[in-house]
Amino acid sequence: MILPQSVMRLAASMLAWFVASSAAGQGDAGLSVLSLDSMEAFQSPGTNWSLASVVESDRTERWSLVPGAGTGVLVSLPDDHARTNLFTRWMHSDMELELEFMMPKGSNSGIYFQGRYEIQLLDSWEKSNPGFGDAGGIYQRWDEARGQGFEGHAPRVNASRAPGLWQSLRVVFRAPRFDAAGHKVQHARFELVVLNDAVLHQNVSVTGPTCAAAFADEAAQGPLMIQGDHGPVALRNIRYKRYGSEMITDSDVRYRLFVGDYTEVPLMELPTLEGRLDNLGAHRVEETQPLLVEYRGLINLPAGGWHRFSVALDWITGDPHFRDRRIGGAVLTVDDSEVLRHETNAAAVESKARLSAGTHPFAFVVHKSVAWRPPGVTLLVEGPDTPAHVLMQPSQRRQPVAPIRVSAESEPVILRGFVTHGGAKRTHAVSVGDPSGVHYSLDLASGTLLYVWRGPFLDVSAMWHNRGHDQLAKPQGSVLTLSGRSPLVWPGTEDSLQTRGYGLDADRRPVLVYELGDLTIEDRLAPARNSPYLWRTLSFTADGAPPEGLWVRAVSGASVRIIQEGVYDVDDRSFYIELLGDADVRSVGGEETLMLPIRFEGGAASVTYAIVW
Repeated sequence: MILPQSVMRLAASMLAWFVASSAAGQGDAGLSVLSLDSMEAFQSPGTNWSLASVVESDRTERWSLVPGAGTGVLVSLPDDHARTNLFTRWMHSDMELELEFMMPKGSNSGIYFQGRYEIQLLDSWEKSNPGFGDAGGIYQRWDEARGQGFEGHAPRVNASRAPGLWQSLRVVFRAPRFDAAGHKVQHARFELVVLNDAVLHQNVSVTGPTCAAAFADEAAQGPLMIQGDHGPVALRNIRYKRYGSEMITDSDVRYRLFVGDYTEVPLMELPTLEGRLDNLGAHRVEETQPLLVEYRGLINLPAGGWHRFSVALDWITGDPHFRDRRIGGAVLTVDDSEVLRHETNAAAVESKARLSAGTHPFAFVVHKSVAWRPPGVTLLVEGPDTPAHVLMQPSQRRQPVAPIRVSAESEPVILRGFVTHGGAKRTHAVSVGDPSGVHYSLDLASGTLLYVWRGPFLDVSAMWHNRGHDQLAKPQGSVLTLSGRSPLVWPGTEDSLQTRGYGLDADRRPVLVYELGDLTIEDRLAPARNSPYLWRTLSFTADGAPPEGLWVRAVSGASVRIIQEGVYDVDDRSFYIELLGDADVRSVGGEETLMLPIRFEGGAASVTYAIVW
């Protein structure tokens, strides 16, 4: 049987998922919070640096950044008298870093790992072809002798948000390595850089300090530096994890394999196979029938504290055919205490346990009750000073295929395909790609916008490879997830809305058509001219007397507030809504909802708004 692509990629994607899901807070195996209740975490901050409770910014005004009194947000407002960079008191070698930052229009900053290697922060929102100096770029080095730069690395896509919005950055950094004599033997490396959930770099080496670094040399450790001399910037929710030099290891492993449909180790039967292994990763199970495998060995933990464990079983994919039937599971014990149990229909299960440093006996039992191929098991562990480490993963039985992508180069592309949203599969979805690079996915059954994004259009591997196991179209690039609520909600219109397909306008963009009683509704979505955001116009034609009290829901969220005439901030500056006309913010279903009145003249009406992100 040919394996579905989603299964072939499971082991590779598990590590990224496990690391990305690190829990925040001091003392667990995930990331620690850098407190912004005071400036104690930083060395001698200059007067351009301060703390705020909130910051406001007008996205149309250069360098607009206004802090509000309080703590929790780190702000730099450089001027002619103060424009210093900011250094942490602690040093780091390998580390993970997550934070949110806000760039006003036209501003410039950067994050320097070890004070030497910069990830650029910039207002790059309207750049069509970003370079190394744009947001998320790995900045270039400088050759003084030749008077020119070299070795900059541009981001794969422009994932920037609009000025004045909060943006998320995640970086996994690997420090340079030195031998006993102090000679560098490996370059520094950015293992992963993710901006607003878009992967910009993977495993990119940097041969030396980048421009404007605080230090000209290279070392095993250095402070984190935030650039404060180029323009205003705000940062919050800074989380980090510094790695030690030791890794979690396992050793002296014995295994017993029993063929049969077992859920526990059979006490009165001899194993079909048994043997010794150097470690869990050395074992490959070739048996295709239902089976149970028991592993016993030693695990060495370099540091005491909270440890996170995760296990994925590649024959368990969430397939609804097995919703009411268990087809496998796993149990992990350390020091004879259970630390993880997998007994659900989910592909992966995670848990955490507090364990002391040192060597501990462990037992790991896996069982599978379906046949047709060997089992693939992924087991990961993460400790207080160690990154997520793969103890066990499936052998690669087939070469993974290259991703299958659809682009919209010369004209709009309209593609039907399932889309997941809010944990559910939307089966009536359509995705529309535009040559401008502004795209969206929409639920045709309700006219609900699900996603808007910029950059590449769709990855359709799960639709078009082999049998299309998941039938999913996946947005690429800088994706904004919307609430998934119908735009017509007042009063009670969701159940009576009927879709009537779509036509094409003069630019070959779809015009979606709906009926609501005696109303005909045309829905037009198009990118703004010369700007990377999306306009939406809903036009209404009444066959007879138009209904009263009908509203359009432009957006729902945890918070919606007006920040200037015709401009609304949604979910604490996650994105903007801009309006032509008036509106009202109401509480609907526990969410704040931006409602636009529909006012008929001569049996017709229209509502227009823009989504800016």
